[in-house]
Formats: sequence, structure tokens, C-alpha cells
Amino acid sequence: MNKMLYILIFSTLLFSSSYAQNSFSISLDANSATGDQAVTSANVSAGEVAAIQIFGKDIQNANGLAVRFEYDASQVMYEGFEVDAVFPNAQVLPQQGTNPTFVEINIASFGGQATANTGLVGTIRFRTLSAFSGTAIRLVRADLGRGGEIESVSLNLRVALQLQVLTPDFDGDGRVGFSDFLAFAGQFGSRQGDGRYEARYDLDSNGTVGFSDFLIFSSSFGKEDKESFEPEGLVIIDSGNRFFRYFQGQIDATGGRLGHIRVPNGGLTAKWSIMFLDYYGDEIDPPDEPEDKFTWTIADPTVVEVYQAPADVGKFEFQLRGLKVGETTIILEVTHDDHVDFRTIPIPVRVVDQ
Repeated sequence: MNKMLYILIFSTLLFSSSYAQNSFSISLDANSATGDQAVTSANVSAGEVAAIQIFGKDIQNANGLAVRFEYDASQVMYEGFEVDAVFPNAQVLPQQGTNPTFVEINIASFGGQATANTGLVGTIRFRTLSAFSGTAIRLVRADLGRGGEIESVSLNLRVALQLQVLTPDFDGDGRVGFSDFLAFAGQFGSRQGDGRYEARYDLDSNGTVGFSDFLIFSSSFGKEDKESFEPEGLVIIDSGNRFFRYFQGQIDATGGRLGHIRVPNGGLTAKWSIMFLDYYGDEIDPPDEPEDKFTWTIADPTVVEVYQAPADVGKFEFQLRGLKVGETTIILEVTHDDHVDFRTIPIPVRVVDQ
């Protein structure tokens, strides 16, 4: 069928309608098990596909649905969508755009209406990029076609994607042993896109399970695997003022907080401390094991630098020194020995004249 004709038919089925007050709801689930588990976060590695299920409620007699997702194109890319059977004989037209980056999934039934009142509409997939450090996928709008009318709702549903800490303890029993060795051997030689590759075995995240990964694995073989420190976010504190908050892949600019860090040009900030956040957003202390260190990555070190007094090196207290007026980003990390347990997304830093 001619593509333009196909689009015209699709639009007629779903959108040649008047608008009505919405009476439906949408939910997201990052757990692939049957049914809506209401899981809104997932740990993923660079180069891995994250699947998000879309559920509809009070959708009986509808003949189509459109959902719009917004995401950070520097962290993930849209991979695809699989429609489920709640809409009979459904056809799908995805539409992508920028400012902000989005994908809109348009679904229309080419015969019949939704007979179930609640059900799985489909599964949308995003692939994390090589520089993935954590992000959130946001569902911002949904339109339901029913009875010749369009029901619309604005949403702010989020699924947080956190950077998964890679460990050679593949079976999770707390020790790197023979079963882990067999699992690794079964993946050796696999590459991204070959149908066999699994990112958790790619210990150096270079897209191939190869000799460099074997060296990492062999250095841990026979050892106990320390439980990783895996918070969901952090706050930066200045004399009791929690002026910056990062939680589940997003910078929280509510409550008078800024979405960036300001630093004086030619001077030092006050001494700041860090507290971490658990799954519920409650504060938890920094790790106190000697192997756990505070580290960072600055995109442009000619703009700003981190200063720690000799006695504070590795601790979760620091200052920033502005080197010249400009903007850059900083990633804050918790490093355990030679691997990262926790990493923020790039945080904007602005160096300004005092």
C-alpha cells in the first residue's frame, strides 16, 4: 500500500474525531514478567536494551492509542515497539522528533475495538549508548480514540535507568567461582549485535566479550565479591542547605534548587559534603569502607577543578575552583577498587564572575 495512503487511513481511524474528557489511565512497568508489576526503575549496562511495558486501564471500546515519550538522546536511542493484542489487528506508526527528543507511538485497530478494559498495550524498547551513565524515560502524553472522540491526558510518568555495576559474580552468590567461569566461557567471543552478546559479561564495556574481560574476570576468580554500594541518588550540602539533588537519573530542580552548580571564577566554593539517597529518596550515609572512594570526571578541566585538602582525599567532601568563565559538566562517582559502584549523569557546572 502507498505510504501516504496508509498514513491517511491511519489518521482517519484515530484522529478524525472531536476531543472529550479523558476517562482512561496509563501505567509503565520495567519488569518483563506477566502483568503490571509497577516497577519504575531498572539497572542496565551501556549497549543494553531496556524494555518498558505500557498498560492501559479503562480502555474498553477504544480503537487506537497514541503515547509520547521524551528521552535524553545522549544516553539512549529508540530501539522499537511491539504491539500487544489488546487492540485487534493493530497497526503502528512511530514518529520521532527533537527539541526535546521524543518518540510518539501511534496505534490504530484496523478491525474492531479493545474488548478488554485493562491490558498490555505493548512494549517500547530503548538501547543505552556507549557513554551511558543513567537517565530517565518520560511518558508525557497519551491520546485515546474511542467512539469518534479523542480523550487526551498530560502525564509525567518516569522509568529511571541506572547504570548497572558490572561484576564477575554472574550468579550473585557472593563469590567468583566455577559457575561464573562457565558462564563467562559461554559468552566469550560474543559481540554486540550477534544475538548472543549480553552486556553483563562485557566487563570493560567495549562491545566485545574478549581477552581484556577475561583478565578482569581472572583477577577476581576465587575471591569474595563485596556487595556494591548502589544508591539511587545524592544531595550536595552546603552548611546544612541541600542545594543540589540528583535522584533516579534526573536532576531535581524543584524547591528552589538549581539544575546546575555555580562556581565563582578565580575562587573556591565553600566546602561541600555529600549524602546519598536510597530507593525511596531517604538519605543514607556515604560508604565507609577504605576501598570506597569519591571520584569524578570533568568534561572540560580548563573550566573548573575539584579541590580536596590532603586529609580529605577520597572522602565525600570537596570544593570546586573556577578556572575561567564558562560551562562544563561533572560526573560524581563512588569507586570501589578499580570499578565504579555509582555514577551520576553529567551535571552542568557554570563558572561565573563574582
